[in-house]
Amino acid sequence: MPFTYQRCEREFAKRKKGSDTKTVLRNCTLRKQGDDFLISMQSWNYRITQNELTPMARISPDNIVTLLYDKDVDMTVCNRLQSIGGLAVRLNKREYSAYKQHVRVYQYDSWANSMPYFAGLQVNVAGKPHVVNPQPDVRIVLDRSVVTKAKNEFAQIRKLAKVMLRINAFENLYLDNHCGLDYDKLRDAKPLSQVNAEEPTMDDVRAVVAAGNRVATGPRSYVYDPVARRYTTVAVEELRRGYLESCIEHGLRLLRREFYKANDGYVEQAQAA
Repeated sequence: MPFTYQRCEREFAKRKKGSDTKTVLRNCTLRKQGDDFLISMQSWNYRITQNELTPMARISPDNIVTLLYDKDVDMTVCNRLQSIGGLAVRLNKREYSAYKQHVRVYQYDSWANSMPYFAGLQVNVAGKPHVVNPQPDVRIVLDRSVVTKAKNEFAQIRKLAKVMLRINAFENLYLDNHCGLDYDKLRDAKPLSQVNAEEPTMDDVRAVVAAGNRVATGPRSYVYDPVARRYTTVAVEELRRGYLESCIEHGLRLLRREFYKANDGYVEQAQAA
């Protein structure tokens, strides 16, 4: 049940004598501001060692709920916004990774369609809750000319990485009896922002491998043999080569992202509301 103006009046009437706030939703407070009601969420700030009150929503007498939260959204915040406005609020980075806003608002339990959340979103809670002022989605797309430029820019460093992989130049980076790389041996690698892609050296490739090693996942040590109908163990040498190839590809992907940001490669496109 959303927080209608009538519900706020009933909840506020239950406050303790002499208090100007009423606790709702476990960690939120309800207070009166003029004719409106304001709901704020308590959050512990370890820097100043006290509770902070973050405005969540304003409820007006015409049963318009204005969602006010403008900080980083987590699951707790989504649940509070959903309880206040009566609409499902979800953090969906998987399906909306190409969109500027990952926090989605779903109307009438329709999971097929959603709209972006923003501070100032208004929900009419008189009757069935519905959004009054939806905004168009903004999709993040890549400028193809910048993509082509990045492909040419990093062709030399990719070629050098393949050569170093072929001659086992990374043999000293592996952990003993393991396919993973030693983080301590890569700790002094230069950041990606200092990589020279036009005339790369072994140190530049090492920086790419170090960046990829932070996000790459290890290869599967067992593979299914359909002929023998059983799982077989993969040789350590093959696992090491597969993992290192994954580190190089992930590192080059991160390097391209840095290039896109520096060269305005990300373009915002407004979608129809």
